[in-house]
Amino acid sequence: MFRRKFGWILVISAGAVITFYGFYLSSNSFSDFAGYYTSTKILLDADSTAFLYNDEWFVSKMQSYGIPDSTFIMYVNPPPSAFIMIPVAWLQPLPAKIVWNSFNLIFLITAFYLLLKFNNFSAVSSKVQATAALFFCTIPFLRNLQRGQIYILLLLFIILFSQGYLKGNVFLSSLSIASLFLLKYFGWMFIILFIIEKRWKELSLSLLFIGIGFLFTLFIEGIETYQANFNVIIDAFNRKDFSLTGLPCVPAFFGALFTFHPQWNNNPALNISWLSSLFTAVSLLIMFILSFIKTRRNTHERLSSILILSVIFTPLAADHHYMLLVLPAAYLIQKDLGDSKNLKMLILILALYLLLGWYPEYKMNLLSGWGKLIAFPRLYGALLCWLLIINFKQDHKFS
Repeated sequence: MFRRKFGWILVISAGAVITFYGFYLSSNSFSDFAGYYTSTKILLDADSTAFLYNDEWFVSKMQSYGIPDSTFIMYVNPPPSAFIMIPVAWLQPLPAKIVWNSFNLIFLITAFYLLLKFNNFSAVSSKVQATAALFFCTIPFLRNLQRGQIYILLLLFIILFSQGYLKGNVFLSSLSIASLFLLKYFGWMFIILFIIEKRWKELSLSLLFIGIGFLFTLFIEGIETYQANFNVIIDAFNRKDFSLTGLPCVPAFFGALFTFHPQWNNNPALNISWLSSLFTAVSLLIMFILSFIKTRRNTHERLSSILILSVIFTPLAADHHYMLLVLPAAYLIQKDLGDSKNLKMLILILALYLLLGWYPEYKMNLLSGWGKLIAFPRLYGALLCWLLIINFKQDHKFS
């Protein structure tokens, strides 16, 4: 009893400190929030949304709204993302970010509650304390607050999707996937999941919701906005932008090793840029196939493995994207580790620490050659978690 109470005191205290620190950091810089807020203000002001992807014009609008930052733009964000900040866009930028982060905290508490409710977690289990720590005491949570990001909201959608997927709630799973895709072009692997598993109701309803969302934003923002977004994405691929970020994702990992750039990556291991694209595509194909071969239909394993791949193969996946991997991390904690429990427990602790923990990280562009391998510990944590998940022999309910 004392140990359980002490554990909750530690988790709640750490979560409170991190929350306070995240709000403090968020008040010092507008960061990523500036882009979301500016796009919403442009939309509500009935300004020309066709120029959302004109960086110079977008920055000038940002500054006209009282935001001095000039580095956070729409870039490849889809046009529907301009609707996200409607609830706070009537406020001045800094109060709007603080209120948005208050929403983020509510979203995360709701996500945690729903995870417990959907899976009948025992409140007295020490695993629930560990799960709470994953939600409230990790670096992705801090980064979402610091940057005013939206990935806590997306985590809520992911948890709702998982419930719909596992319980056969077609409407819930389809609406959640459509929301993820419209807001961030995220979740396309789950569309393929529906096709492979012949879940035609989920597939058709997801596509219907995506189509409705597309037509609605097309009517509000115009075809020119989508054309501009498409051109930005094509240009980013042509410039190999996604290979040079140094972010914890597979495209950046191979890009760091094989793609030369005079400013962002002037000393790769090899200067053979096509290898980066080839290895990314091949590794995605192999890991996607293994996720289906090694897991069973309608299980936590399959859902978690596809979710991990969805994040690590997202070209711009950063620390705040890893908030979505709290779900497979929680699954791993709740899982029976089998006969080799001690060894697997050590591997699990290492994997979760690399995935979500706090440690110094090296900048990819400051390293040279094969030394760049040490710049991607969070990606290695995700890969370890994926390996643990696909190698479980049985699926159990969360307990």
